[in-house]
Amino acid sequence: PLPTPEMERHWRERLNPLNPLVRGLRSDEHPDVAPAPQVQPAEHTVQRPPAALLPLQVQGRYAQHWSEANAEVWLLRGECALRSGDQGITAQQMVLWKQSLGEGKFQVSAFLEGDVQITRAGRRDAQPASYLEVVSGPFPVRTEKTVELPASSDDPLYLRAAQRRGTNVAYSDPGVIRPVQFIAPQPGPMLAPPVDAGPQSITPSPAATPFPMPAAPVAPRQVSIYPRALGEGFSMQTIPSQDTVPPEYITTITGGVRIVVDGVPVDLNGQTVLSTIDLAADRAVIWTDADRVSEFSTNFELGGDTPFEVYLEGDIVVRQGSTVVQADRAFYNLAEERGLLSNGELRGFLPEFNTVVRLRADQIRQVAHDKFHARQGWITTSDMGIPGYRIQASDIFVERRNVPGFTTVNPETGQLEGGMLWFTSTHNRLYVENVPVAYFPYISSPAEDPNIPLRSVNFGFSTIYGAEVKTVWDVESLFGLSLPDGVDWRMNVDYLSKRGPAIGTRLKHNAPVNIFGIRGVSSGEADLYYIHDSGTDVLGADRRNLVPETQNRGKAVMRHRLDLPFNTWILSELGYLSDRNVREQFWESDWDRGKDYENLFQINHQTDNFTASIMTRTKLYDFETTTTWLPRGDATLLAQPLGNTPLLWSTHSSVGYAQLSPAEAPPNPASDPFSPLPFVADRQGVVAMTRHELDLPMSLGPVNVVPYALGEAAYWQEDLSDDQLGRLYGSVGVRSSVMFSKYMPQVYSPIFGLNGLAHKMTFDADYYYAKSTESLNQIAQYNEFDEDAQERFRNRLLTQSFGGVLPAQFEPRFYAVRSGAGRSVTSPWHELVDDQHVVQLGWRHRLQTRVGNPQSPRIYDWMTLDLEASLFPNADRDNFGETVGLISADYAWNVGPRTSLLANTIFDVFDAGQRIWNVGVLSQRSDRGSVYVGLRGIEAGPIDTALLVASLSYHPSEKWICTAGTSYDIVQNLDRGQSFTVTRVGEYLLFVVGAGYDRSRNAWSFNFSIQPKFGNVRVNSTRLSSLTGVAQ
Repeated sequence: PLPTPEMERHWRERLNPLNPLVRGLRSDEHPDVAPAPQVQPAEHTVQRPPAALLPLQVQGRYAQHWSEANAEVWLLRGECALRSGDQGITAQQMVLWKQSLGEGKFQVSAFLEGDVQITRAGRRDAQPASYLEVVSGPFPVRTEKTVELPASSDDPLYLRAAQRRGTNVAYSDPGVIRPVQFIAPQPGPMLAPPVDAGPQSITPSPAATPFPMPAAPVAPRQVSIYPRALGEGFSMQTIPSQDTVPPEYITTITGGVRIVVDGVPVDLNGQTVLSTIDLAADRAVIWTDADRVSEFSTNFELGGDTPFEVYLEGDIVVRQGSTVVQADRAFYNLAEERGLLSNGELRGFLPEFNTVVRLRADQIRQVAHDKFHARQGWITTSDMGIPGYRIQASDIFVERRNVPGFTTVNPETGQLEGGMLWFTSTHNRLYVENVPVAYFPYISSPAEDPNIPLRSVNFGFSTIYGAEVKTVWDVESLFGLSLPDGVDWRMNVDYLSKRGPAIGTRLKHNAPVNIFGIRGVSSGEADLYYIHDSGTDVLGADRRNLVPETQNRGKAVMRHRLDLPFNTWILSELGYLSDRNVREQFWESDWDRGKDYENLFQINHQTDNFTASIMTRTKLYDFETTTTWLPRGDATLLAQPLGNTPLLWSTHSSVGYAQLSPAEAPPNPASDPFSPLPFVADRQGVVAMTRHELDLPMSLGPVNVVPYALGEAAYWQEDLSDDQLGRLYGSVGVRSSVMFSKYMPQVYSPIFGLNGLAHKMTFDADYYYAKSTESLNQIAQYNEFDEDAQERFRNRLLTQSFGGVLPAQFEPRFYAVRSGAGRSVTSPWHELVDDQHVVQLGWRHRLQTRVGNPQSPRIYDWMTLDLEASLFPNADRDNFGETVGLISADYAWNVGPRTSLLANTIFDVFDAGQRIWNVGVLSQRSDRGSVYVGLRGIEAGPIDTALLVASLSYHPSEKWICTAGTSYDIVQNLDRGQSFTVTRVGEYLLFVVGAGYDRSRNAWSFNFSIQPKFGNVRVNSTRLSSLTGVAQ
């Protein structure tokens, strides 16, 4: 019997949902186009083309292009789209055939896969894949990059597309985009819809039998139905329905039911695995295809594309992996991964932050795989029944985005997998303890970070800054912006009662870019801060109450890196400080350990063992010693074989125009001591050098030997005496090493953690003889070897400790020559060489044992000892009359995997030589904290100090964290300072109380801070931020 029009309409809407959603033209809108014939989905029709062909738009990010038979083929990936007017299909990847039909007409076949979205006016549908055919006029294929290739017949995406295209032997209605859906072979007779007598109907041959779409065979899904409670029954009634095409089973279950579906594919960290969905409810209704399920029972199989729809009602709990859904009523389409929850809550686990994110709303709709839309709901990471904080919104959208670092590419399919769970919400209100405290019109952020604008509040008091109030704000959520992925923008608003108000901003980014068709990765940061300072600086025991040069103080730092194809990258920096002491006063840690602020632009390129760069650098202030390069070029080649010889050639050459500018003295040298360094002067001109080294590596039995010779030619347009200077420098030498080992598998001691013992010992030596035509004392130091903090200390040291005259034992450039800092062919300080004759000796020990699984143990350094010394044959010239110098030792005993004894030293035996040593014990517990106790000493000329230091980071419970540190000078019998913090870890806030004392500045400080807490990260880290779960 023929179906009624109502049955046919139901068949189009239910069985083949793509067909009504994407049509290029509708017959009622275009009278000149005949209505589409009603045929079985496996058949195709041919009609006369209309007068006007459908204009197409095709695009993608990347494309491969080739020709085969009578067609052009494009394989596109990334943001693929096929559109006509306000209708179209988007997907992650697409294969498109374009075949000429003559007279400006083209047969177009397209296979789309991966997050397929089908759009027409007022409606959108989602499918895992789609195939369509259409006749079109000429059209371009727009991509960011197209590669011309021979036929890529081995690409998995192309193979699936070609197989699907092989089932369609004729083109469809011209001007109509008609998706083609796979229909499984039916076991019995099929209802045949009426066929219009006008167009000719063509049936595919048996060789073109339709087949499933996935790249690999889809494992069947196993459906099992159980009572909800053990020992209880349920009522189930199944009715075959003949009112649909194809027929359906409609099953009604009451009395409490669990429906378990095994073999559901999901994406887990970029890998497709089979999971289980467990649905429990008081009542349920199930629809499935009667033609594909031979007999409905409490245990049956579903094909990968078999329709399976379920309606649940009453105390619903749905579990899949770590995700739990609760609702009053729910509907879910398993095949299409779409569903609807009423008064529901979704709980998902975020392994990156070891926490649960909760989404609760009046209505939660799943519109596609990993895409949800909730109305009138709230979101929180609190696990409490009534959360202490939540963000309530009118609409919440959840999706998984392809974010760099969270997304992988499946090598078999080329599809993007994984990604970051992302939330977007509108009309947001922040509730804390059920009290609204803020409103934000728009929030878009990762799931683990609710993007609350106020990131931290810090209250404190110190004798230097007075009462402190410091706040950190998230700019994106504060102003309702939508920043690109990979951009983090913060703003600081502070007030210091003894100094003044302050404001700043910090921006970090790391994202792909496209510059004139060239793709790259841009990364960097910008940090700007301004304070109106009405106080005085306190920088140390002898530098207190320094009046700043200006009240308008601050910094501006921008650093950027652009990575381009072919191993090319561009570095740019901008650094500005308002005055000489602002960085040391307000950002002391950055001043002591951070990189110097520079203003430069540098282009770099590397090809194998060759690197080249060109740089320009300038200065924006006069209170630091800086060399301006206008510009400078460098080229380096390392270990290049010379023909068929065993020789290896390494070279480094550079040339540039330099302006060496010494630091200006402070306006108050009496309270801020300053003496210029003797090797820095106001000089400028061309600086050029070329350095070459030949190595001849060889093995003499067990001994590795490398004779080498190095030569350099250098030129300075202005030296320290303001004259031109050329220098020739050369050195010859030989490096050698030999290793001995002894294995003692019988050694075993559980007390000392020994499971076998191996002693590996290496002797190494480097004999070096060098001559220079010019003395180092004539050469200005254009290439800085110290950072600004060390240079500033040297400026003060001359006056404070040596009365303005620096002894030779403390001359930093001579120390660099003794230790060989400028000897390497790639040394950035080529000035630092002179006449020298030295033998450097090393004796290195490793005691190793086995730890871990007995079946696959790993090697562990149980104890290490490195001994080094230098011999100077010309001791009077090279080492202040002593033959032996630069004696050093570095010892570590790893008593266990968590506890180590550490000791190191370096000393010289001549008068006023350095004697630096350190000994300590370090014990680390990744989940409980760490403790260190040590004694360190420095003795060099007038400097003599020994500090007893101790630090503790302790996590006694889930709610408390303690840190403490102390330092005491046992030589001068002085307390140098202490600090401690106590942190209370709350449900969603961190309360931190701390205090400290700095004797050198005679400064006390007290702090109290409040910071939002998201997650419970406590994995293999002793950092406070990790222990507290603070998102950095």
